Amino acid sequence: MNKTKVVSSPKVKSSRKPMVLKAKIANKTRVVKLPARLSQRGENLRLQLFSDINFEGDRIVFNAGEVAVRDMRILGFNDVLSSFRMRNSDDRREVSLVLFEDINYQGRFKIYRGSRNIRNLVDEGFNDLASSLVFVARRISNSRVRQIQRDQRPPGAVLEIRR
Repeated sequence: MNKTKVVSSPKVKSSRKPMVLKAKIANKTRVVKLPARLSQRGENLRLQLFSDINFEGDRIVFNAGEVAVRDMRILGFNDVLSSFRMRNSDDRREVSLVLFEDINYQGRFKIYRGSRNIRNLVDEGFNDLASSLVFVARRISNSRVRQIQRDQRPPGAVLEIRR
């Protein structure tokens, strides 16, 4: 039986600092509980993460907003990501997902730009490796990713999920 975790990002006011959320996970369902929604950039974003190739296995869904996960262990999804779907229904080109091999946005990284479905991360050389991620409603550059790694924090007013 597949477990689905639905994560709806709260909306935050425009700010240069990321909003920090300390996730609380219920022991039985392991669903991340987030506060009520406010107004945030990327309200038409959607990211689905799957533990198996071909969009199968356990699943986490992020709806309505930019999000960063500092440590995928908090979601029970460290080193298990094998496929994903991402989209921005406002502008298919203006969306980026950065997967990092280590927690705290460190290590080797892979950037995906534009709405897309990746059914097999084995083919991408990043299967079962993601330990942190950043998902934003814009095209993110390699230099910006290196800045994220130096600062160890996501860009702008992105909701950050961490312990």
